[in-house]
Amino acid sequence: MMTACAPLLAFLALAAGVAWAAPRAATAEYLLLPGHGRYKISANYKTWEAAKRTCEAEDAHLAVLDSEEEMDAVINMLVRCGIEYTRFDFWTGYYRQDETGQWTTVIGWPVGGTGTGYTGWMSGYPNGVRDAACSRLLLTINARGLINGDCTNVGPFICEKNQ
Repeated sequence: MMTACAPLLAFLALAAGVAWAAPRAATAEYLLLPGHGRYKISANYKTWEAAKRTCEAEDAHLAVLDSEEEMDAVINMLVRCGIEYTRFDFWTGYYRQDETGQWTTVIGWPVGGTGTGYTGWMSGYPNGVRDAACSRLLLTINARGLINGDCTNVGPFICEKNQ
């Protein structure tokens, strides 16, 4: 688990202003969450579109958390890596289509339709803000779930590969 957490530990150190160097190979690893897939946390701050392209370049996609069990497994992975006592949010693979206003996933599933009837939105989200058309997984000591945010903001992200 330590090598799978290395990118997060580096991210936490950066956020806290502490120097920490992860082993180079550790940052390239995906962590298997049995029954769900393989996940990689990237502490590199990118826009949603740049994060999407980064995942795709690794033959992966931004994480689509399509069940409560999968969301819990990913959140537990993040908590085990030590991020539950502060506020972090990570880009995930949901976005709102401009032409229809409907939310969909990077793998083509309509949100709330076949494939991912589960969305994991926090209460009050998505909030309908016009520029907030991309999803983030929010994790704080008091709140966990998906929120929508401005796609042009930068932040860390979660890539997912199928098993």
